[in-house]
Amino acid sequence: MSKIPDTFPCPNCQKQTAFKDSSLTDPRIQKYYEIKDQKWPLEASNNRKVQWYCKDCLQNQNIHIANWEKQELYGYLCFKWMPILYYQSKIKNCKMCHQDFTFSAAEQQTWYEEYRIYTDITAPKMCYSCRKKAKFIKSINEELQPLLQSAKIEPTKAKFQRIADLYLKLENPQKAGMYLAKAKQF
Repeated sequence: MSKIPDTFPCPNCQKQTAFKDSSLTDPRIQKYYEIKDQKWPLEASNNRKVQWYCKDCLQNQNIHIANWEKQELYGYLCFKWMPILYYQSKIKNCKMCHQDFTFSAAEQQTWYEEYRIYTDITAPKMCYSCRKKAKFIKSINEELQPLLQSAKIEPTKAKFQRIADLYLKLENPQKAGMYLAKAKQF
């Protein structure tokens, strides 16, 4: 029978870590991996599928242990997905401005545990400022579309002025000018 070593290399930083100084002591991790005996530290250190970190990595690299009981594990096709056990900041590229941005561990935890967004493939495709801008544009368009329909049926000076204001907010001075000219005809 082999002796269980006192320390194990952390899979992230390779620093020799005592079992008591690792995330494997967290009761949620023990419950997830169904830890039942003293051989667990040796099995965990040898099994690359077991995800764990030393306490230094958890603190210094801003890695959060997830509470997967709060996660929405059933995706849009109703298949159960693997829970996210740890949140670690990720660098993403914004599809709108093409700049790199950080999807932080804290932000991931908020998305998947508080907002209960599906964990399967959902992650931001835009940086925060572009998401904010897209949300603003969407809210303007939600007001603009019915107003354009209404102005076709029953044109009024007030409707054309409001349409022009909305186009100015969308930074489209050409269309704003067109509707201001229509408003002046009244």
